[in-house]
Amino acid sequence: MPIPLIIGAGALAASGFGITKGAKGVSQLSDASATIERAQRRLEPPRLYRRVDCLSQAALSDSQRLS
Repeated sequence: MPIPLIIGAGALAASGFGITKGAKGVSQLSDASATIERAQRRLEPPRLYRRVDCLSQAALSDSQRLS
């Protein structure tokens, strides 16, 4: 008769272990996403530079069209 209780306790322990590992994984995923976002912001050119680059490309295409 104690065998079902032992199996049930093992299943309960395994599910608890899985839940804690899952929670830790979610936390690590969130940290990794934040790190990736910070790195992308560091690599992204400044906003003013992007605007000047866009305007210079537009002027270049206009000058090519006119010639």
